Amino acid sequence: MIQNAFLSVSKAFIIAFLLLAANQTMAQRNMKPKLPGSEYQNFLNTQWWLGIKAGMNYSQPIPGQRYSTIDPINYDLELLEKEYDQFNKPGVMLGLDISLYHKGFSIGTQPVFKSMGYSYNSSIEWTGDTETQTFETAYESEQTMSYIELPLSVKYEFIQSGKVRPYLMVGMQYSFLLDANKKTKITHTDYQSGSPVSYSGGNVSINVKDGFQNYYGALGGIGAAFDYFNIRTVLEISYNYGMSSITNTKARFSENELVSLGETNDEITINNINASLSIVFPLRYIDKTFSPY
Repeated sequence: MIQNAFLSVSKAFIIAFLLLAANQTMAQRNMKPKLPGSEYQNFLNTQWWLGIKAGMNYSQPIPGQRYSTIDPINYDLELLEKEYDQFNKPGVMLGLDISLYHKGFSIGTQPVFKSMGYSYNSSIEWTGDTETQTFETAYESEQTMSYIELPLSVKYEFIQSGKVRPYLMVGMQYSFLLDANKKTKITHTDYQSGSPVSYSGGNVSINVKDGFQNYYGALGGIGAAFDYFNIRTVLEISYNYGMSSITNTKARFSENELVSLGETNDEITINNINASLSIVFPLRYIDKTFSPY
């Protein structure tokens, strides 16, 4: 489902990009050589930019309140806590890049389709009076989510002339949940024979959208814009800091297939490292006597 949605969104943005490129090419053909001096600089002082953005991300899950469906009676509850992997599952981003630039400052938004993922491990142990009266169940889970992310950011170019313009960026983002899925590999280990014997408990793949929710956060980053012809290419690295939980506390125990096995979500906030490439075009022309570059 996520893959089909991503392919549909990809096709739509590719078509939009081709239309923008064709429009800019026709505009260039109808223009005379650019004018030097202050008029050219005034053209760049205030400008709308529009284009497409694509990239990838890695996620860092941060657990808050821990939860389990098992209540141990002869060992510490902390032994049931999940162990989360950090920045190990790549995700993708695809969307638009829209901004208004004025004298070194830009305010803009980059609405994107964004998939994210992380993995974690947990285990449950049953013990008796002897070492052989032990039975363990281990879970290896992969969690994936997809969102529509709407950031609002302010950028400042600390070099405002030339073909390369590096900048700093800060802002906020709000993400709307589209879907969420979980894959869990279950392994049992039995010590009854005197030595551990492990065997598969199967694999469970379920939709867990009800267990997740919209969230918001802050963002910051660095980047650089490269100008050529009528096109600006923007390379950017940013960090998203999650400020609200991505898990839905009201539906914590509604995943029947996994809850019955002792597996449920913790309270999670999520951080992201993002790397992206944008290709944008200027939308405002002073007159038809020159092109912007």
